[in-house]
Amino acid sequence: MFCVFSADMYKLFRRKSFYVFLLCSAVLVCFIAYFTPTFIKLSFGLSPNAEIDVVKLLNVNAFYFLNSGVEIMYTIITSTFIAMFLAYEFSSNGIERMLIRGVSRFKIYFSKIFSSCCIATIFLLLNTLSGFFSGWYFFGLGEFNQNSFLGSLRIIGFYELSLITFCFVLVMLAFLIKKTSPLIIAVLACFMAVPPCLVYLDNLIKMWFNVEIISGNYWFVHLFHGMNFTSKESIILYSIACLSYVVVSCLVGVCFLKRQEYW
Repeated sequence: MFCVFSADMYKLFRRKSFYVFLLCSAVLVCFIAYFTPTFIKLSFGLSPNAEIDVVKLLNVNAFYFLNSGVEIMYTIITSTFIAMFLAYEFSSNGIERMLIRGVSRFKIYFSKIFSSCCIATIFLLLNTLSGFFSGWYFFGLGEFNQNSFLGSLRIIGFYELSLITFCFVLVMLAFLIKKTSPLIIAVLACFMAVPPCLVYLDNLIKMWFNVEIISGNYWFVHLFHGMNFTSKESIILYSIACLSYVVVSCLVGVCFLKRQEYW
């Protein structure tokens, strides 16, 4: 499996589209960091030209942007590239050639999962560093706040967990669909269809367990938009949700692979 994974990483770093997507994601992070004071003023109903120093008022600095890469738009960029990367393996007959060489279907399947998780991690690290250094450049390093720093790391950690979870789902969809355009459409449909379902689920959970799961403060988790990690109950339910997605995705993918007429 390691050989297949190494081959995937080799092909990844040779693709120009990988660096184009990375650059677009990093530039978007810097762009948002630069216009953050304007966005803050607009969110409070103020004019962009209002003479209020929101940077000092809200302590906007480099650490403020440490988790700036944890947003739904970056998740869409990351998942779109992963979908293109996986679909290309089918369109270029790369998977078929590995099967001819005698590589196990399960090794191919799980190596694609590991490759997708690595790609998602690379995008997250780049966005995190881009947010931190762009915030440092525009607004200074500022004072180090341990509680804020640990809170940002916790958000990034849970976001990484959600990215890994989504990679399992994405690989399953890729092996089911196998074409670029339908796969990207399916990924975007997940982002549009899941939030209304989550709102309904959140209302049920409030009724049954009296626990608030969905919060409007952080729209950063693709499958679990705006999770609230302030209580142990929320973290436990979130972990169960991630595990459920992983298990279901693996079961569906493995059962589909067992079909003899698959290739």
